[in-house]
Formats: sequence, structure tokens, C-alpha cells
Amino acid sequence: MNLKISEIYRLFGKKFKGKDKNVSGISTDTRSLKRNNVFFAIKGEKNDGHRFVYDAIKKGACLVICESINKTKMKTNYLKVKNTKAALLLLAKYYLGKFKNTKKIVITGSNGKTTTKEIIAKILSSKYKVLKSEKSYNNYLGLSLTIFNLKKEHEILVLEVGMNHKGEIKEMLKGLKTDISIITNIGNAHIGFFKNKKDIALAKSEVFLSLKKGGCAILNRDDEFFKLLSKKLKNIKIFSFGKNKDSDIRFEKGFYHGNYMNFKIYYKNKVYKLKTLLKGEHNIYNIIIGFLIGLLFKIKESNIIRAIKNFKMKNFLRFEEKFINGIYIINDAYNANLDSFKKAIETLKEMKIKNLYMVVADMLELGEKTKEMHTELGKLLAEIHIKGLFLYGKFTNYIKNGYLLNNGNLQKDLIICMKNKKQLGNKIKNIVKKGDCVFLKGSRQNKLEEIEKYLK
Repeated sequence: MNLKISEIYRLFGKKFKGKDKNVSGISTDTRSLKRNNVFFAIKGEKNDGHRFVYDAIKKGACLVICESINKTKMKTNYLKVKNTKAALLLLAKYYLGKFKNTKKIVITGSNGKTTTKEIIAKILSSKYKVLKSEKSYNNYLGLSLTIFNLKKEHEILVLEVGMNHKGEIKEMLKGLKTDISIITNIGNAHIGFFKNKKDIALAKSEVFLSLKKGGCAILNRDDEFFKLLSKKLKNIKIFSFGKNKDSDIRFEKGFYHGNYMNFKIYYKNKVYKLKTLLKGEHNIYNIIIGFLIGLLFKIKESNIIRAIKNFKMKNFLRFEEKFINGIYIINDAYNANLDSFKKAIETLKEMKIKNLYMVVADMLELGEKTKEMHTELGKLLAEIHIKGLFLYGKFTNYIKNGYLLNNGNLQKDLIICMKNKKQLGNKIKNIVKKGDCVFLKGSRQNKLEEIEKYLK
């Protein structure tokens, strides 16, 4: 890692007097900390990193950055700062500044961020050395730790950024000078922290503030806030995507053939025939962004098409398909909001799955709209023919009532509501049989993927 202790001291306005050395890495977790790492003591929701400062020292940390410290016990270099989260982000941006030639792509949006990021990285990797955000790490911590993994050989950095409050994206990306900014779509995710979807759109538009001169933006022309977002981009090149005929790059609705979804993309008077293992039209939106990025980075069309055909989302809990003891599992349990549920249900209809059991958990961070949106979810579930409905969480009655209001095919006593996951898992285990399909979806805190272990 091209970073010295003395540089970090200077960055925080301090003078370093000890023996200088190269830093081997940055750590916020003593379990993975290595010798000569810099340890940041971060205060999280569950743990306070300050409790592990001395563990970090024992494991060989060359520098500790903290908000409070017992000086008498310190046996290594340390810096005291007001806010370790802000300090971590500041150092990450300083480190990123060392990579002048690395192209930077940033993705945000209510849905599809991670899938789009993974597709882009897959396509670009056919020609370039790419570093991308791991998993769905899209907050200040994930952003910072991703940047610290940069090396000289990396030509492109692909970052995913999320938010649930106004100003978060602005703060994370301030000074990054990005080359391409992407908004996948505007939906209801985190609506509980905003007045309306328009405010969500405005908060997402902060992704454009970091664009450097000559950079470009990629926007969803089918989105209701396309015009609003476009107005934020004066003197910035905009590429639009979607089904809309006025899109710079557009697609036609796909059809299923075997394990693949087939579809067409139209760009600059050319037609491209593609196939993907991903399911659902919403994933074509994600793919088309990757296709455009590939063309902008001069990757051969045949290589882009091949990358899309072979692409899979493994271990991301996003519409992951597998078989357990003859039971077909579709695990979409990473997260949930009303928009993503709509898309999932549309996809399940298109797939024409038989013997379908829906396992649905609460959608969170909806604020005053909690009852309304869970009732609406119940109505949506009534639009698909299912063999059983298992509901988990605090808001199950709202979902159940919505389902019954919309006259779903199940009788009232066949809709099972539970607040205990173990009991839920055992109930599913006793009902579901070989040849059935189990679909799992709910907000992240529910960890609905744990239901799988009851089927093994």
C-alpha cells in the first residue's frame, strides 16, 4: 500500500516524530487486522471499535485512530480525531488522489445497484483491470475500504453508493471527480426518511455533484423523474436507457427459452441479440447499463454479449436459484421494498412456476407509509396464483388483510403469520414437498435466507 504513517499525520494536521514506515493496510475490525495496519476505532450500531483498540495494538497495528484513548496504556502511534467515520473517509479520498489515471464509475438508485455494478465489472474485466465494491458495501465504510484496496494496476474503479438521508451521497463522493455517474431508478426504498419520492430523487441526484469536467451521466428514461434529474445536469453529457423509443440505448421485452431470457438491444441504428441467465425485465435495465458502459470503454461487442450470457449473481441473495432436496428455492432475501416486490412478482408470473410458496417478511424504513405499503403488498401477492403464503414479522396482518381484500386464491386459514423464525422454518419444512418452489423475500434485517437451513 502506497501510504506512510507520516502522510496520515500531515493529513490530520499533526507532526510525526517517530520512525516512519509504510502502512500495510487499513482495518476497522481486529479479527481481520494484519501487522502494520492502521486501525480505525469506529462506533457502530452494535459494537464500538474503541473497545478493541488494545487488541489492535497486540496484533501489530502501526497506528490507531480514535475519538478517545487512555494515553498511559498506549504502546503505539495514535491520532485522536473528532469523528473516526469522517476521518476514515477523508483518508480514503486522500489515498484515491494518488491514482490520477484510474477511471471512476459510481452507481446509485433505489433498486438494481449491486447487480448493475457486478455486470459492469464483469464486462469491463474482459479488457481492463477493475476494482469494484465488494458485495453490497455502499455506505461510507464500504466505499472507504474499497478505495483502500486500490493498486497501481487498477485501471477502473466501480463504486456503489446508497443512502437513506439527504446529503449522504454528497458527503461520500465530495471531491472524488468521477468519470461516470449512474442512477438506475427512483423508487420507494427508505421512503420513511423522506416526504415523497421526489425528495428521494433529489437526494440520489447528489451523485452528479462529483462528476469531473468531461464526465457523463447515465439515466433511466422510463423513470418518472427523468426530466427532473436531467435538469440537474447542465453542460454534462447524458446517456439515457430504457424501453422508451427516445432512449439513447433501448431494449425490447424479453422472452424465456430454457434457462435463458432472450431480448434485443438497439443502439445507434444497430440491433444486438442477447441472452441472460438473470430473470425479470428489471434485470434487462441493469444489463443495458453494462452494455452501454462496455461500448463507451471500447470493448468488442462480441465480448460484451458473451460476458452478459455467462453472468451470474452468486451469493448475493438476489433471485438466486437453487435446489435443496428436490425443492426449487428462489432466494431474493437480500432486501425488499414495494417496487422490488412488484418486479419480483412480475418475474414469477412470467416464469409460470407451479406449486409456488411465497415466504414474505416485513419491508422496513417506510415510516408513516408502513401500513399502506404492506397492505398494497398483500394486494400484489393476491395477483399471483400460489399454493401457500407464509408471512414473517410485525406487519403481517397488514399484508394478510391486503391479500384478502384483493380476493387472492388462498383461504384465510391458509395464510400463515409468524413472528418466530424457528417456528416459521419448521412450519415450512412440514408443509413444502419435493417438486414445490419456495420464494423468499424481505428487508435485510429479517435475514430470511436462514429459512433455507430448515429445508436441508
